[in-house]
Amino acid sequence: MSSSSIVTAIAELRHESITRKIAVYEGMPPEELDVLVHSAFFPVKSTPEWTRKLVGFLHAKTRTFLPLQIATAFPTLLQPNHTYEVVLERAPEAPKPVQNRVSTWQEKLYAILVQWSTSSPAALSPDQLNRLELLIGQGNPALQQAYTTFEQTQELEGLYAAVHRVLGVVLQQQKSSFTRVVNTLSMLKPHDVALIHELYTQGNDLVLAAWEVYELDEDRLEFADTLLRIVRFKTHGIPPSPTKVKPEVNLSMEGVLKEMVNKQLLTAVQYQGLLRLWKAKNEAMIGAMEAYEADHDIKELVETLLLVVKHAGLTKHKPVPITVPASNLEELHPLSPRVQNVRSPPSYGTFEGKLQSAATTPSEPRTSTPTRSPKVKSPVVKSPKPKLRVNTQLSSSSNSPAQPLSPSAALPLSSRNLPTSPSHYAPDSQEYFVGQLLEQQVQKGVLTPGQFMALKTLLKKQDATLFAAAQAYKENPEDSDALAATLLDLCNVMHWEANHQSILHTWIVPLEQEGRGSGLRDLWNNNDPRMMAAYQLYVHDHNKEDFIDTLVRLASVSSSERDHEEKSQDANDQLNKAEEIDDQVNEAEEASAALDELESAGRLSQDVKEQLDPDDPRVHAALEVYSDNQDVGDLVDTLERIASPKVTQEDENEIQDDEAVDAGVMEKQILHLVYELALPDDELAALKGAIVDNDVVVQAAIQVYEMEKDEDDFKDTLRRVARHLVNANESTPVEEEDS
Repeated sequence: MSSSSIVTAIAELRHESITRKIAVYEGMPPEELDVLVHSAFFPVKSTPEWTRKLVGFLHAKTRTFLPLQIATAFPTLLQPNHTYEVVLERAPEAPKPVQNRVSTWQEKLYAILVQWSTSSPAALSPDQLNRLELLIGQGNPALQQAYTTFEQTQELEGLYAAVHRVLGVVLQQQKSSFTRVVNTLSMLKPHDVALIHELYTQGNDLVLAAWEVYELDEDRLEFADTLLRIVRFKTHGIPPSPTKVKPEVNLSMEGVLKEMVNKQLLTAVQYQGLLRLWKAKNEAMIGAMEAYEADHDIKELVETLLLVVKHAGLTKHKPVPITVPASNLEELHPLSPRVQNVRSPPSYGTFEGKLQSAATTPSEPRTSTPTRSPKVKSPVVKSPKPKLRVNTQLSSSSNSPAQPLSPSAALPLSSRNLPTSPSHYAPDSQEYFVGQLLEQQVQKGVLTPGQFMALKTLLKKQDATLFAAAQAYKENPEDSDALAATLLDLCNVMHWEANHQSILHTWIVPLEQEGRGSGLRDLWNNNDPRMMAAYQLYVHDHNKEDFIDTLVRLASVSSSERDHEEKSQDANDQLNKAEEIDDQVNEAEEASAALDELESAGRLSQDVKEQLDPDDPRVHAALEVYSDNQDVGDLVDTLERIASPKVTQEDENEIQDDEAVDAGVMEKQILHLVYELALPDDELAALKGAIVDNDVVVQAAIQVYEMEKDEDDFKDTLRRVARHLVNANESTPVEEEDS
């Protein structure tokens, strides 16, 4: 009885530059082959490769992968005289060292401002804090300079004064934009515009809220309509609409708010906040109620209350007092595009009827489903901008005096104080996903809080690049490096755009004045990537000398590039000019040869040929036409017409001489007729002067006489012309004496 032989194969294996031959037999345990391969290629067991198991073999040429279990089960698959690369499992990723995150100037400054607003809301209101949050997120140079000065001097009063100056500049910019837009609204009359400006200067909540909504959607018609309603509320000049039915029961603000809660237009927290504002005699709510009592328009009342909700920040769990409204500073952000899609709230439907029934029995709970009326346009109410919260617990008394802030209070913030804010988007929306993703990047340390605040503006604007990066990460969550790179690039571009003018005046203009900045302004205008990269490096390392040196080298490179372009252009111009000269010479030679052929063929006379210039463009054009239609007769006719003015020049000169002789004879004949008129001396002298001066009237009379040969009519015309000339000459001195 013979036993079957064991199949064995000699595998030629390679790892990096080392090649070994190892015997593999059928049924060989994979662990045994793993040990053999590691012993052959990695003799020292302390090498990192011993921690990585053998996975299989890869054919060096065909790149065919052979798993380890298959190779040991079927050794014949390892073909002789074929090289296979050893494939080890992927090395485990080394844990990244935990780095202590250094707080940026944005975090430190924001912490100081938060404590200032907390200790003294009258000095820095929450809305002003929100405005400063956006400016800090954009890397405002003035705020950065103010904080740098504070770090050197530790003077809080100077920092507070600088912050208020920045706010003043922003408010002035907003006021200029408001004035420019209002003045262009044709629906407003001059006295309406004056009243609107007065209300804006007084800080009227309705006007400021209307402007805030306009900054979001830029709907001029809606903005003008809102301003007209505000003017009507203030002047009470418009009686109630006849289509509105005055309710039999006077509605109370509490009843209105309760019905809005039942209609799910308000939350319980918002209801309590509005009720407190109403009891505190909030101007916006009082004006809205007065307007409703005047025109009984429940839709406008609800619109105004929803604006108050947004403006007062009542989407938070803790309402904040209404002071100066938060202005949309996105127009200061040149990178961010405008939001195209605007959400609308649910329709009010039959809200008016429900509200009247609520006034009868306000305490009875009820539920109803709002219906959408196709004829009533739902007002657009934006979701309020989430405010940045970093230790913003307000004191119980809003009138408490400001507490001095010690320099130690400006220490770096801990990770628990990251400026993350809850999303106000729907949980299943793309905006919600992007917002959560940005917060995760801050928690991982990929983004700084300042960068997070800047990217929030792009989220609000639905920036295409930001959403595309988030979508790519959503599809491939393992590629976090690409997401981080995109987010950092967006932050860098935003920082560049926000400081564009500052870069010009701070760095480029001084170098130009020193004679070392030639060409830098062009690179700055074109957003040259090299200059942007150099600036971003300066932002990170603050190495002024290195940044200036880079700019000088960029200027030198730019000058060299311009010189090279100019030389290339000059060379191209010379080459083109030489080609044009060669073309002209060739065309002249071809034209001369063509004229010789026409003359030798008897189609063109010698006189005509002598009058033609081979360099004449008209001759070249005629020959080009002939090359297209091959019409010799047309070519000869064209050439004769080109030469005819020269051939007949002598005849024309003779005709002109004859005409001159005829004109002299005609002039003598006219003078003879003038003497026959027996005119007074003054009229005779005036008429002769007019004839010599080629007077227009006299020349017209002569032309008529030449055609009709009516001597009597011609003499009568000359008499009237002479009399008119004398009268005109006599009236001129009299007028001069009178004057």
